[in-house]
Parts: sequence; C-alpha cells; structure tokens
Amino acid sequence: MSDPADQRVQDSALEEMVFTDSIPYRGTCSKVKQLSVAKMFAETIRREITQTSLSGLFVIK
Repeated sequence: MSDPADQRVQDSALEEMVFTDSIPYRGTCSKVKQLSVAKMFAETIRREITQTSLSGLFVIK
C-alpha cells in the first residue's frame, strides 16, 4: 500500500484488512493481516507434477 494508505486504514472503521504476501508489504498498520501463499503454491506445483486436479485447492470449506 502506498502512503498514506496505512494511516487511512488505521483511522478507518475497518476491523481488519487481509491480503496475501504475493506483493511485499512493509507497513506497520495493526489492522493489516498478511497471509502466506507459499503452501498453496507448493501444493499447486505438486498437483501439476502428479497430474492431480487443481480445482480442490479453490473450494471454500
């Protein structure tokens, strides 16, 4: 997020903002939570190599 986005999010009514670590984030906003995509990428590669279906990765349970 570019300046002054951190401060705007912090001052907003948002409880939490969540995004992935596919784009670097070096801010310090306490309302921002960054999730890793490493395990999903690794599983996608494994399934591709073993020719297993990828659709199961995208089903929300």
